[in-house]
Amino acid sequence: MNTLIIGDSFADPTGAPPDSWHRCLPGKITNLARAGVGQYKILKQLESAKDYDNVIVLVTSEYRIHALQNPFYTDKDHRHHNSDLILSDIESRLPDLRSQHLCYWFKHIMDMDHAVYIHNLLLEKIEMTLTEKQVPFTPITFFPRMNDIHDFDGQLLDLSHIAKLYPGNVNHLSHTGHQRVVDALKELI
Repeated sequence: MNTLIIGDSFADPTGAPPDSWHRCLPGKITNLARAGVGQYKILKQLESAKDYDNVIVLVTSEYRIHALQNPFYTDKDHRHHNSDLILSDIESRLPDLRSQHLCYWFKHIMDMDHAVYIHNLLLEKIEMTLTEKQVPFTPITFFPRMNDIHDFDGQLLDLSHIAKLYPGNVNHLSHTGHQRVVDALKELI
């Protein structure tokens, strides 16, 4: 069985040790996840993939907004060069002038209802694509659900409690956190 993983930094293989959850799953693993990407880029990961029997779909934050290039990472070799924008990352860079402008946009111009709507359309597109191909998939999230997010007919596996209880430096999880994720997924894939 060849399992495809599409997602964000919770599954990014860059620099991840052998005991990371995405390296401990059975079978062949193709991991296209990248740090800091939003749901649009996760959909693009799926569209670029070939030859898979099963998919683990990470559902990222609806607050992560698509960007062609992250303005804070201009070095094309930096792992966040193609990452998207999220307010918490931008606020951590204050009082930088660029951060001030982006914070203003997030807080006073951006329409959050629209962002959630687009996020849900992207999730529905991922689900429709995999359903049409008749490929089994497991949608998971490490983010607390704060809005009415598409839940794949109740199949979205919420692992935010693991991220909260077992924080760490590799994919945001400790060693125990990685093991808990493996335990949760082994029964599903």
